[in-house]
Amino acid sequence: MASSKKYAILCLDGAGAPLTGLTPSWTAYWNLFDNSSDGSPPTITEVGGGIYVFDAALIADGARAGVIDCGATAAVVLVAGQSGGSARYAIWQGRYEDRNAAADVWGYATRELTGLDVGADVWGYGTRTLTALDGTPAADVWAATTRALTSSGDDAVATAVWAAVARTLTDFSDVWTAASRTLTASGVTAIWAAASRTLTAQSLSGLGAESVSVQFTDGSSGVQGALVLAINGSSELVAAQLTDGGGSVSLLLDAGAYTLLATRPGYQWAETAVTVSSPDTISTSTIAGSALTAGQFAQVGVTRSVSCSAKTRGARIENISQGDVLTLTRTVTGVPDGTTISSAVVRFGSFAEKRTDLSVAATVTDSGADGTGVITFALTAAYTRGFQPGQPTDYQLRVVLASGTEVLVEDGVIVVDPEID
Repeated sequence: MASSKKYAILCLDGAGAPLTGLTPSWTAYWNLFDNSSDGSPPTITEVGGGIYVFDAALIADGARAGVIDCGATAAVVLVAGQSGGSARYAIWQGRYEDRNAAADVWGYATRELTGLDVGADVWGYGTRTLTALDGTPAADVWAATTRALTSSGDDAVATAVWAAVARTLTDFSDVWTAASRTLTASGVTAIWAAASRTLTAQSLSGLGAESVSVQFTDGSSGVQGALVLAINGSSELVAAQLTDGGGSVSLLLDAGAYTLLATRPGYQWAETAVTVSSPDTISTSTIAGSALTAGQFAQVGVTRSVSCSAKTRGARIENISQGDVLTLTRTVTGVPDGTTISSAVVRFGSFAEKRTDLSVAATVTDSGADGTGVITFALTAAYTRGFQPGQPTDYQLRVVLASGTEVLVEDGVIVVDPEID
């Protein structure tokens, strides 16, 4: 805000007579707020009888001060309201005064907010109150007399959301019921049931864009009641369903690579890597497992998915016996671009003792040019008889890439049961 005030000076000669026709000037003009020189001093004008005036427009950043030179003929210079000077010079000081803040909201050079036609309707500086804004819309929003919010414009919406008198939320479509103060159904009946006020089941078939179906069999017929889990490339569970009477599940998955796991007592299925693509296509639509005989336990860790970029640590291979013939199968993901799998080896022994008792080279059935490869290891009956029954044996599985890099993709223990004659 700006504060403007006129100041007068009287210039006298040595005999005390008023001096006319002078041209007083500023020899210095300072901003006392930051002690800097102000290059825009006010103009001094003669009004007659030895009196000269200037209009100082001050702003709220502090006071101004200056030295006025009335010329060599002046003997005494008097500043109205302040002490006089001797000889030709006088010192003047002026400070900002807030005389009418409401009338002059913002003052900076010519950048001023002045009176607005509806300004008085919005703010009365005399009473310091908000008053009605001219027009129906504003009156609906703010009542100056009661200082209360009222309904605004579209009553069909405003009244439904906010009642001005009761100050309460009222009905709004089918989400909120004012009478019972309850949330009701809102097109999401699978999640929220309005009548019972309970959360209900949401489909676990997935949330992807592609609809695919996979059947799980015992080698010939579909198996009902198997729990099928779909794991994405980030090791996240994205779908879980039970197989129907035909052994099938319908899943909603986005395009990409997944691992399918299935389990049901009395049956076993290997982990299976699949690829989903558009439209509604899955690379493997039937996954064959096997039924277990009475007392037989599903083998663990014989088939597994591993990655070149994230090692599988602390794995287990178990529920096998001495004399079993095994084929270890590993689906290897994360094969780097521009290279492939050239070979692989699994070593058994005590790595704490730096001892290797058995090494088995892999057969590379898919070198992974597309980023996913498959390797298998054949363990003969003679190999499995070489393990101490019931004694965990360390193993490490390493992949050698065509670039020459050897990658440890899995380590853990193998536990073999005694051979039964």
